[in-house]
This record gives sequence, structure tokens and C-alpha cells, in this order.
Amino acid sequence: MVAYNRINALSIQSLAPGTTYYYCVVSIEIINFDPYDLVYGEKIVSDIYSFTTPALDKNHVSLLIMNDIHDRPESIPHLMNLVIKKDIDYVFLMAMFSITKKMKSK
Repeated sequence: MVAYNRINALSIQSLAPGTTYYYCVVSIEIINFDPYDLVYGEKIVSDIYSFTTPALDKNHVSLLIMNDIHDRPESIPHLMNLVIKKDIDYVFLMAMFSITKKMKSK
């Protein structure tokens, strides 16, 4: 993971089908990040969450994809309550990021 980064991602390999996995998120404040002077601050630990990988013999997999919510995470529960089918296997949040490329003048 990268220090001073608000968005992180990870990839998990070799998960078994039909298995429930549990996880929590831990964040530790970095007060000072100088060479030979690394000072940590407060540690925040989330609740424990879980997900279950689909079984190999499952006939279908359902998912909900939400597009960019423009930095309004409080709208996620509202959007999920609009879904008719409540038994969803996976929820994806697609975020849009602006990438600026400097052009060289000729």
C-alpha cells in the first residue's frame, strides 16, 4: 500500500469456491514520514466484514454495479435499497477519475 493515499486496492489469489472469508480494514495515521524518522499516530480498525465466493455448481451469479457517486458515500445505502432483488452476490462501485496529460507544444 502507498502512504498518503486515500484509495487502495488489492488482489486476492487462490480463493476456494463456496467459502466465506472474513476481513477488516486497518488504517494507521503517519505523523512523520521522513527518512530515519517514521512516527505513527492513531490506528483505526473497521468492523469485521465477510464475503462468500460462489460455488462451482451455481447456475447464476448476480451483481449490482453503481457508477461514480461523486464523493457522496451516504447515497450508497439508498441506491442499494432501490434494487428489487435483494439477494445480490457482488456489489461493484465504479469510480471515475480525471487524468490530465500535458501536451508538448511543437
